[in-house]
Amino acid sequence: MEIRRWITKDFPVVTKGALVREVLNKMRMFSVDSCLVVDEGGHFMGIVHKNDLSSLDLEEPVDSVVFLPDFYVHENEEIIHALLFFLENQEPYLPVIDDEMKLKGVVSLHDFLEAMMEALAMDSPGIRIHLSLEDRPGALKRVVDVLAENSLNILSVITLRRRDKERDVVIKVDARDKNTIEELLKSYGIRYEKLVEEEGF
Repeated sequence: MEIRRWITKDFPVVTKGALVREVLNKMRMFSVDSCLVVDEGGHFMGIVHKNDLSSLDLEEPVDSVVFLPDFYVHENEEIIHALLFFLENQEPYLPVIDDEMKLKGVVSLHDFLEAMMEALAMDSPGIRIHLSLEDRPGALKRVVDVLAENSLNILSVITLRRRDKERDVVIKVDARDKNTIEELLKSYGIRYEKLVEEEGF
């Protein structure tokens, strides 16, 4: 999932040469303590933080306190890449640029969580099948084949290592009847830990 899909423009942006007064007003409008700065062509120049403005007069330009951070991302990068930046920098948002350094908007931690919710198909009704499988190639294939043979559409798959030789696997399928899934798995001898019905939202 590319970051461009989750970009928001709901964030304060000013052009190079903007006065302190203007920048503070923008921050107040968006209820944040920082502002993005671009040049006349829309190229990303950096960020200015509210704390850095205390040394300037209201009618001074903010250019002297604008800095270009290490934490910005390209619009065609994967959303997972943004998560790494969030973890490393603990910033609430990341500027998003294109290949020419033009500012496209920002992506926030909230946007990342929405992306993950979609990847997990939390917005769709269905049934999650919780299993413990051997941690080896092909262990998941048998389960997937059974679901496919019985015309069950897979909405999401999550795997997490439990121990050296086991993985926790959660598969969400497009189904409504938990009893039918239970009987299907039992008929193929597939052991599961639990089935969870989800209504979606």
